[in-house]
Amino acid sequence: MKLTEQKIAQFTFVLISIACLLTAIFTNGNGTGGDSISHFICAKFSWQQPILFFNHWGKPLFTILASPFAQFGFTGMKIFNVLCAIFAAHLASLTAKRLGYENWYWTGILVLAASMYFTIMLSGYTEPLSALVLILSIYFWFDEKPNWSLSIASLLPFVRSEGLIILLVFSTYLILINQYKKLPWLMLGHLIFSIAGWYFYKDILWVFTKIPYASASSIYGKGNWSHFLIQLYFGLGPILFIGLWIGAFFHLKNWVQLGKKMNLAEIFLIDGIIVAFVLAHTIFWALGIFNSMGLNRVLVTIFPLTGILILYGYNQILKLSPLTISKQIKWVLITAIIIFPFLNNPASINFKSSCYLSEEQEFAKEIVGPYLVNKFPNQKYMGADANLALFTNKNMFDPNEWLYAGLGNPMEKLSSGDLILFDPYSFATESGIQLNSLLSDHLIKKDTLFELTESNGKVKQYYIFQRQ
Repeated sequence: MKLTEQKIAQFTFVLISIACLLTAIFTNGNGTGGDSISHFICAKFSWQQPILFFNHWGKPLFTILASPFAQFGFTGMKIFNVLCAIFAAHLASLTAKRLGYENWYWTGILVLAASMYFTIMLSGYTEPLSALVLILSIYFWFDEKPNWSLSIASLLPFVRSEGLIILLVFSTYLILINQYKKLPWLMLGHLIFSIAGWYFYKDILWVFTKIPYASASSIYGKGNWSHFLIQLYFGLGPILFIGLWIGAFFHLKNWVQLGKKMNLAEIFLIDGIIVAFVLAHTIFWALGIFNSMGLNRVLVTIFPLTGILILYGYNQILKLSPLTISKQIKWVLITAIIIFPFLNNPASINFKSSCYLSEEQEFAKEIVGPYLVNKFPNQKYMGADANLALFTNKNMFDPNEWLYAGLGNPMEKLSSGDLILFDPYSFATESGIQLNSLLSDHLIKKDTLFELTESNGKVKQYYIFQRQ
């Protein structure tokens, strides 16, 4: 059997995919904690607490699909996300093939080679599923199955709230091509989940009224206008980032030159979604609205699309190269793209932080968690650090087990014997409650203080208080 370039690419993709799965299984990381753990807990306890399937923050579609995997622990959650990421990368290749792009079989590797893509797939975050749902909808559009495409796209807001941005791009495109009758398909997801969650909320409009990000301000502050472009660079790495700009340039150039002969869907559903997504997050963070935290991981949703555009860009470079050296240039590019994530570079993969628990998490797992479980096994906790919920096996979404420090004024809901798990970062930020106010409150008694000095000199503190 002749070993063709396509077979080499596909074999390489399979090897990388297997390596990602094995990493998920045999390493103990949990995606740097925070929301990664919260989504896992939501999915894990949804079988005992069905309303969690329709928790808007938890993202209903993500919770539904991830919940069987979450029953096998955090490793199961990582396997789910790795599978989503792998299939999303594969669909990017199939989409490039459907578009008639040369070298389409390398697209999946361009996606998997993005450093942030690897990091986020080893977590409980919602972005890998969001990337899969988005690229699946795009694939069906170019496969000339528009109703399937739009129906799947309509589910995006129930995986990531930014799905609404993508639906806006789809809507604009449909209007421009005079396909008004297809617009209702984009509301299918809202219709399905409105009816399905009605039983729990007694509100047919809960999909709108329960959106947790509908705020003209943010407790997390705001940042620079260049933030997400910079994060896109570090998330992709320089080789892929340059390829993305080259691809966008040639797409735009061809659109201008060819006019109506250019496939408008490529411009809107690939370039348009990428631009709208990055621009929207840039605005949210720069203005400090919609509770934006400036998190770079949100960009992972569009990475399968960036892979297609990067392929297009480097294809154009190869076409402009002399025939005598174009093949050599291709293999140098491919080799560099595959090797770069392993280099010691700020834009490459940090395998230690991506695959393993941090010092802070190890401390919470080995010291703080066991202390709480052994001394206060049945008490209700109030906290904001998801690590402590994970390592004490508490359901953060059950008010009988856990009060989240950022919702309303939970201090009033504490009963005698309940614990307050205070840390100066997450607890203080989410609740606005400072350490001094707890230390001076005669109704609250300090139980103990755990303090960790990390190898980089950073100090992490956990104060355990008990309501009298």
